Amino acid sequence: MMCAMPQPACDVVVAGFGPVGQLAARLLGLQGLSVVALERADAPFGLPRAAVTDDACLRILARAGVDAPLHVPPDVALVTAAGRALRILDPHRGAVPALASFDQVELEAALGAAAAEVADVRFGREVEAVEPGPDGVLVRCAGGGRVRARWLVACDGAGSTVRRALGIPFGGSTFAQRWLVVDAQVPRPVPGAGGVRFVGDPRRPAVTLPLAPGLHRWEFMLSGAEEVPDWRPLVARWTDPRELAVRRVAVYTYHARVAARWRAGRVLLAGDAAHVMPPFAGQGLSAGLRDADNLAWKLAAVEAGAPDALLGTYERERRGDVLASSALARLMGALLQTRRPRLARARDAAITAVSAAPVAGPWFSAGGLRPVPRIGRGAIARHGIAEVIGGLTSPGAPRPGSLAPAELEALLPAGWAVAGPRRSAAWERLGVPHVAWDLERTLVVRPDRYVFASGDEDALARAAQDYAARWAPPPSSPPATSRAPSSPRS
Repeated sequence: MMCAMPQPACDVVVAGFGPVGQLAARLLGLQGLSVVALERADAPFGLPRAAVTDDACLRILARAGVDAPLHVPPDVALVTAAGRALRILDPHRGAVPALASFDQVELEAALGAAAAEVADVRFGREVEAVEPGPDGVLVRCAGGGRVRARWLVACDGAGSTVRRALGIPFGGSTFAQRWLVVDAQVPRPVPGAGGVRFVGDPRRPAVTLPLAPGLHRWEFMLSGAEEVPDWRPLVARWTDPRELAVRRVAVYTYHARVAARWRAGRVLLAGDAAHVMPPFAGQGLSAGLRDADNLAWKLAAVEAGAPDALLGTYERERRGDVLASSALARLMGALLQTRRPRLARARDAAITAVSAAPVAGPWFSAGGLRPVPRIGRGAIARHGIAEVIGGLTSPGAPRPGSLAPAELEALLPAGWAVAGPRRSAAWERLGVPHVAWDLERTLVVRPDRYVFASGDEDALARAAQDYAARWAPPPSSPPATSRAPSSPRS
């Protein structure tokens, strides 16, 4: 139902204050927008759930100023049915670690504190109803509270109240396989399990990984209607279970679902509210963090006067990455979960061949098997070097002793930039700064570090015309600047 409403009390309401909602609130607040974050729980969730993230998200967290404790495992390997470890990813191969694990409790504490610096965070506020209007959204909370905003970003999980209130279908699959998950504090590193291990034993497929120093996770596949077994004999393969302090034991089934649309007027979905996927590629949380990064700068630009079509590219750009990551997760899950010895041997032979000579493609990059985020269509120009446009810029080397990207990443401003050996008069007239850097080519870089355009001066000039005509705020609009968080209440 559309309804007229008084002047909004804030620019954006973020529904849900898990990691994706926290990052969205942080990034939107840094753009100078007034943000209210609503969380149904009375306090942050105190148990780990997600386990890993990737280099793209490490760069996002660094740009957001989030100092989260992270751990880089030595490698990621498939353990064959015969017990041989085949490396499928070297996290240390690139300029920024391709994979890092974490204790989600610590990650949320860091993200939440950063978000609270620029947003009004309200716990114990469950979104009950949403009333969209042409100029804003009225969000009603259980117990009678309400907030009026110009925009609503729903990060309220797979069971999203906002998505269901808008009647948006959430199609896909729920998998029959159940997995037993054990998170425990360990007195010392687990012998033989210092890296991430996908154990392809057809008798009992398993996963083992260090989340952070002193914290380890095991996952064991359950078969059919099997009763949930005692976890202690299962863990005893790696370590003495009597030495563990268990934080959580749970049984999960996994889903692969995507919302039919991620926007309804002034309401946008992000994270698990928009998509969920199996965990085998380690991309569930990472995909949500990339949602927040893609959405925040576009929403701020539209608020500054950019065409609404820019915000329309949010789902267009992100859906392809989500579908590719989900497909990889399903493939890896299918390979891991086989209970047939002959099929397991064929899998091991194929992985051995790929490990020896990895091929190029959307699931392979420096270091091994992993999703490679790329924009095929959306807010990118079609001018210049095609293989560069739509990809992430290279961040340069990390700072000594840090996971944060440095070099070019540290030199780029918070918004748009031209980076490389050649200045561009056309982009300078638009007020976009140039960063001199010893690159092979000149790049036009978006706020989320994806390459908008690249090429010679003629290509850059045509890309500048494209940007000014299709995506930029009007010249009179001042750039968004960080401002002190407000506490709008109604």
